[in-house]
Amino acid sequence: MAIYAHQVVDAAPPKEIARDPRYKVYRPYGACEDLLYCKAPEVLICGPAGTGKSRAALEKIHICAMKYPGSRHLIVRKTRASLTQSAIVTFEEHVIPESAGVKFRTSEQEFRYRNGSKVIVGGMDKASKVLSSEYDLIYPQEATELSEDDWV
Repeated sequence: MAIYAHQVVDAAPPKEIARDPRYKVYRPYGACEDLLYCKAPEVLICGPAGTGKSRAALEKIHICAMKYPGSRHLIVRKTRASLTQSAIVTFEEHVIPESAGVKFRTSEQEFRYRNGSKVIVGGMDKASKVLSSEYDLIYPQEATELSEDDWV
């Protein structure tokens, strides 16, 4: 039986989990690994398509949501609709294990964790919905789509 990182995230730091062969976890490489463990207040990662940038950011959000009860995270893109076939698919199918008990609430457009953490999804096409709140971590997927006014 596989043991997922979220089941032991409080028992060991993420790097120790990643090194232990008993755990079935995502293994980032290069700049994606740097992103996963970075604690800087603002980070930019760029590179060619298909190199795992989005997956690394989504894994970081999931780990933080599991590790810090009651935390709030935002996944945002220029439009909410553009997230449906990109980050949301990756988050649901590859990042969140079925056993994690994470539920998506359609009316609030958020993933709710058992520990009270939330991952909210939104678009800058309805900026008032995403900007009028406080977040612990914000992931603007495809930041190149956003204008400077969106960013500030």
